[in-house]
Amino acid sequence: VTGMPGFLGYTKIAEVPISQTKYTDTNGGIGLVAGAQYCYRLVAAFPLPGGGESYVSRDTCLAPIPATAPIITNVTVDKTNTKAGNITVKWAAPYDVSPPYRYKLFRAEGFTGKNKIVSPHTGFLDNINTFTDSDINTEELVYNYRVVLYDNTSSQPLDTSAVASTVRLDAKPQFKRIELNWAANVPWTNQSQKYPRHLIYRGPEGATESNMTLIDSINVTAGRFVYVDSGQYNRVPLSESQIYCYRVQTRGTYGNPKIKEPLLNFSQINCAQPSDTVPPCKPVLAVVAKQCDQYTASQPCDPKVFNNVLTWVRPADLACRPDIRSYNIYVASKLDDEFILYAQNVRDTFYIDSNLPSFARCYKISAMNRAGIESKLSDSYCFDNCPHYELPNVFTPNGDNCNELFSAYSDRQPVDEAGNGPCGPVDQIKNRMRCARFVENVIFTVHNRWGKEVYNYESGGERSIYIDWDGLDNHGKELSAGVYYYNARVTFTVVDPSKKTHDIRGWVQIVR
Repeated sequence: VTGMPGFLGYTKIAEVPISQTKYTDTNGGIGLVAGAQYCYRLVAAFPLPGGGESYVSRDTCLAPIPATAPIITNVTVDKTNTKAGNITVKWAAPYDVSPPYRYKLFRAEGFTGKNKIVSPHTGFLDNINTFTDSDINTEELVYNYRVVLYDNTSSQPLDTSAVASTVRLDAKPQFKRIELNWAANVPWTNQSQKYPRHLIYRGPEGATESNMTLIDSINVTAGRFVYVDSGQYNRVPLSESQIYCYRVQTRGTYGNPKIKEPLLNFSQINCAQPSDTVPPCKPVLAVVAKQCDQYTASQPCDPKVFNNVLTWVRPADLACRPDIRSYNIYVASKLDDEFILYAQNVRDTFYIDSNLPSFARCYKISAMNRAGIESKLSDSYCFDNCPHYELPNVFTPNGDNCNELFSAYSDRQPVDEAGNGPCGPVDQIKNRMRCARFVENVIFTVHNRWGKEVYNYESGGERSIYIDWDGLDNHGKELSAGVYYYNARVTFTVVDPSKKTHDIRGWVQIVR
């Protein structure tokens, strides 16, 4: 087998030039774990067009890292509950540091989260290597822990252990079976050839930890912490009307003979129902609308790319939250258009729709449960543009290069460093407030005071929406100075079809 076989349990940490013969491992800058033994292998990658990889090198295992900090060995969930959950944390003393010493244990939410660090005890832990963290939400949350080392006479920390999290189990219902996935962020390895099998426990609906039965084990050295229960344990197919509860025990090692192994840690209990057909709760959008006055004052007149930020809230009903695995995004260009699936498997509670031709777009979202069942679509929310079109009342086509054309307001005229244009100082903020925005098409006609059409224009092709009329009639003849009357039929890019077309009527004076 060429390349790195998955069953060996190695993780790629770097790519270096073929000429390099030395590499320093800093574990991504956070340092190697105290007490752990690290082994390394190399694979050579061949250049294209041949490509491919070499056979893997033999392993090189170094002596364990000196244990100058506490060594966490266990973070196991003893009780699954939203309020009264328990986690037992164990650690080994730093055998490369002489006693006496004492500890403080710190906890944070998430696999690696550092925010909201809470010490689950008060004071110091003297001559203690085990602590049970009680009355916490082990059903819905992942926690990580670290142990800080102090000597007996000082309140200044000497060293800190690596971070270790609880094992998080996810149960995904499928047709007549349930798929289990689990993960943990720990300083030891849960994927070793010495202890390759993780244990799978199962119980009925409402089962506690003491009611769980060992049903199987799975070899995880291939790198996948996945188990599918289809009833093979007792050769009885899973019932589609029954809820099954699971708990997984991982087995790991530091590879250090001074640290007792295997390291056994349980996940929380997670329950699922095969072929679950009950849809999750309908999500609720929570979008803050933009203010056009603020937008037009701060943005250039003719931007080309736009972004919409869609946000929503998690269900208020706590019973709905664990059932939601991801969200789908649906879009429509107009109010009366059909909503089309646009994005899937969104795990956050926000979505940024980028590189759009305009803001005009409507959205709905749905929630997906672990069985792949979709909720009802949320109520719609439409982002809309800030359309505007304004024409002046006078222009002077007299050859002085100032105000020569009758044009819709814009920021196209050149402005020097002092803020002056061809006609003098330019108020750029005022121009931005008046400039043409989100215009698709313009049909422009001009009549004299007796109602005769003297000029017409339609944008499209090389003709811009700004008109840029030079004061000539339809036959190319110069119109006399005076007052003329116009109608501009403007088509905007908006989500509401009833607001798409506007007729703008006014007068313009030609001064020569």
